[in-house]
Amino acid sequence: MSVRFGSAILAVALLLAACSTGGGGGAFHPTSSLRPDVPVRVAHLPPDISSLVCSAAAAGKATLIEYVATSERRETRLLDTEDGYADTPVWVIEMRGSFTAMQRGPGGTAPHGTVATATYNRTTHTSIGSGIVNRFRDLHPLGPVGTLTC
Repeated sequence: MSVRFGSAILAVALLLAACSTGGGGGAFHPTSSLRPDVPVRVAHLPPDISSLVCSAAAAGKATLIEYVATSERRETRLLDTEDGYADTPVWVIEMRGSFTAMQRGPGGTAPHGTVATATYNRTTHTSIGSGIVNRFRDLHPLGPVGTLTC
C-alpha cells in the first residue's frame, strides 16, 4: 500500500469519527465549573456509543446531550443510581427531551420523562444501565463534560 493511499484511508477514518461525535466530542471546551475561563480536554465518546445515543436522541427529540468519563462508583454517589459500587470506568450520558420507556412500568404504563440517562462500560462499551427522570443533573462534578451533536 502506498503512503498516499494509506493517508487517504486515515483521513476518511478521521472524518467518520468526527462526524459521529459532531466534531466536538474531543475538542477543547470551557466546561470546568471551577474555572470556566480555562479550557478542559474532554474525552472522545466512542463512535459505537455515539451512534446508539444519537438514535435514542432522535426518538426523544433531544435538545441537549452531555456526557462524561468517570467511574461507576462516582456516578452512583452523584446521580443516586443503583449497583455502582465498583471502580469500573464508565461513560455517563444525559439527554434532555421527551422520552418514554419501551417497557411498561408496575402500573402498566411506560415511564415518561424529560431526561434520559445511560451508562456504558468504557472498556467493553456494554450498557450498564439507563433511566428516565424529570430532573437534569449537573455532570461537571464527575469530570470534564462533553456535548454530543448528532
